[in-house]
Amino acid sequence: MYLWDRYRRVLRRVLPRLLAWLAAIVVVLLVVLGQPLIAGVVTVLAAAALWWQGRRPAAPTSGAVLVAMVVALGVAPGADDPRTAAALLIAVALLLIQPRADRAVRPRVRAIGLGEARPPLARVSHPILVAGCLAVVMIALRASGLVGEPVTLAVVAVVAVAGALVAGAQLVRARRRVDATEVRAALARYAPRYAVYYSGPDEGAYQLELWLALLARSGVPGVLIVRELSFMPIAAAVSDAPVIYAESVEAIESVLVPGLTTVFYVNNEARNAEMVRYPALRHVHLGHGDSEKPSSYAAFTAIYDQIFVAGPAGAQRYADHGVRIPAEKFVMIGRPQLVGVLERAIEPGRPATVLYAPTWRGSISDMQLSSLDQGTAIVGALIAAGATVIFRPHPLSYRDATSRALIRQIDEVLAHDGGSHLGSREADALTAFECMNRSTAMVADNSSLVPDYLFTDKPFALCLPSLTAPVAGTRLADAAIPLVLGTDPSEAVARLLGSDELAGKRAAVRAYYLGDSALSTNLATFDAAVQAALAAKA
Repeated sequence: MYLWDRYRRVLRRVLPRLLAWLAAIVVVLLVVLGQPLIAGVVTVLAAAALWWQGRRPAAPTSGAVLVAMVVALGVAPGADDPRTAAALLIAVALLLIQPRADRAVRPRVRAIGLGEARPPLARVSHPILVAGCLAVVMIALRASGLVGEPVTLAVVAVVAVAGALVAGAQLVRARRRVDATEVRAALARYAPRYAVYYSGPDEGAYQLELWLALLARSGVPGVLIVRELSFMPIAAAVSDAPVIYAESVEAIESVLVPGLTTVFYVNNEARNAEMVRYPALRHVHLGHGDSEKPSSYAAFTAIYDQIFVAGPAGAQRYADHGVRIPAEKFVMIGRPQLVGVLERAIEPGRPATVLYAPTWRGSISDMQLSSLDQGTAIVGALIAAGATVIFRPHPLSYRDATSRALIRQIDEVLAHDGGSHLGSREADALTAFECMNRSTAMVADNSSLVPDYLFTDKPFALCLPSLTAPVAGTRLADAAIPLVLGTDPSEAVARLLGSDELAGKRAAVRAYYLGDSALSTNLATFDAAVQAALAAKA
């Protein structure tokens, strides 16, 4: 699903541009062949398409294709009048200015789902776009011989002046920051007690999905603050709470309304510091999963007032790696996402179904923990052992071309074998927990899925870069079958599908990683921690 959605978004961006440039080539050919009327019709349709695309507030528009068409029409035979040349220059200027006009005023604050808060301010570039499209239509009509030079120049000049005046008025309004004022007023009426803060890639929505519904159990109003404008519609799709976009530190300050006591963070992005700088609020780090990765003991985490961890492992891990954080900052909440979601029992005689869940290929050396480049060998060993495979790569794996190629290779191995395997597309249509429930065992990299899998009582193999890797010396590794990358995985797979030799060790480390409430059927521990965090800071 992630891969298909990504391709679909790319296709939506690329295909219109390809068609537009194809239309530009057609116009040039028609002008050369002496068919200005048909060329004018194509140009008018292209102008209408650009205007239609530009009606969407977040749509990127570019007049480069229309510039090519207009220039072609402007040099057509019989179009050498100075007035036509002047109209041509005005039209080209409008088309070239339009994509850059919004840089004159960046959106500071925007809101979705905030009651009476009005929609975002119309872009400064929109009236320029409209004027440019109308100017193109007049140039096309002139080249087609349907109107004369005086009318063409007069209409183009009028629409250019009108577009500039409207854009100028919107620029003045934007400079007064009316939107920020309106959003703040609406926020004050909504009176949120907490905010969930997100900065990161567009593919990171899963980080929010882990927590939003759980935090809503508090029964108090909350908002979602995002720092990337492109992520705003994605956030709105996963959040029932209002979504606020804050462009800068000043924009953040404008939405810190009275009554807001607590901010929750789902990752450790550098821009989190721009919110943590406000000491009157309580800053709580939630993260998006507990693992033995370096990200789970990053020194940056010390900036928060509280750090929610599942069990003792989440706190001890920092000390084990030399990161000194006061013990009172850690709050053990268990793993509330698992309650009522993960199944623990395996039906007797159930056929072997193995979830293969490689993590993403990190961009820095200590985060390069993925087994994707060994995935075909791992999946091949599982198939040879008679297992059905569920292949679910990390959502962030789709961000780079190398990982996408590796995913395709693994999918091809599964498709070639046939059977009831689930490739990446089918597995991505399920949640990670649904994939766990369908499995009888798991092969995974060092990621948050591994501690979560302890809840299920099912065996798992842990992919290790080497036997001396830091994760190899942890209690988690003691409860897992080691699969050293670069070696033949067959032996590890045979142990995984054989007698469950590590059941006792898994039970012993479960509470250490997931907390004493790991097998609880209620969320009392988590709910109490949230209520305490929502109290006003002393």
